[in-house]
Amino acid sequence: MGAAVFPVVIFFVAVALWNRVNGSFLVPGILLNVNVWNGMVQEAPPEEWWMVFLENLLLWLSVYSVAYMVIYLEPSSSIFRPFKFNPQYPERSMVLREFFRSVRGVLICSLMEVVTGTLFKYKYLPSSLCLTWMCETAPRDLKISSLLFIFVLLYLWGDTHFYWTHRMLHTRWLYKRVHKEHHQSY
Repeated sequence: MGAAVFPVVIFFVAVALWNRVNGSFLVPGILLNVNVWNGMVQEAPPEEWWMVFLENLLLWLSVYSVAYMVIYLEPSSSIFRPFKFNPQYPERSMVLREFFRSVRGVLICSLMEVVTGTLFKYKYLPSSLCLTWMCETAPRDLKISSLLFIFVLLYLWGDTHFYWTHRMLHTRWLYKRVHKEHHQSY
């Protein structure tokens, strides 16, 4: 799934950058104006935890729904079948179980985001890594080159963080009590 998610994320970032310059666009068929940039970059985070959860859930649904459709639905699934490590496709019950596990993960991460944002807002969690050109400029006024640099930096940080936390989850105690469920997935 990761191989399909990265291009989808790149697509959403490209659409957001296009929205930043050109404004919203009309989605054909449903007549809805969409501005991905305004959804991704906000001057202040939402105050209510359920708004954070809703935003994260909608972002997760949009990215992973596209990735799921590309990998598991015809005609595109036949293109990706040669690249799958496991040539079988999961049963519907497994897909539903994974869906609800993922929603639970989005909820947990959203709560972490609310706690971190609150601590940062009240200056209990200062950031010493804030570069002048990032901190003294409103997010909407950053240059595209700066945004791309930040995107690459965050991607590398996220990948490194994921690797080391995943290694930690494979210690005997954490694997048995927390991570084993992940390996029961398809």
